[in-house]
Amino acid sequence: YDYSEATERAITILLFEDNLEDADFVGECLDQSNLIFEIHAVKCLADGLQACRHRRSISFFSTCPYQIVVE
Repeated sequence: YDYSEATERAITILLFEDNLEDADFVGECLDQSNLIFEIHAVKCLADGLQACRHRRSISFFSTCPYQIVVE
């Protein structure tokens, strides 16, 4: 799930959460902040690693594809 106002300054969050309602709640809480963010929720470690590999392949200027990882 992506909640985003995509800009170059956006905080990119990889959220490990197996409960869809909890993932939505985190997105709703962040929506109330003044942060510009993009959140990508995954259910398990394997999905998270795949997301990191994919993001790294499209973002060649960064060694860390996500700025924040929430577990």
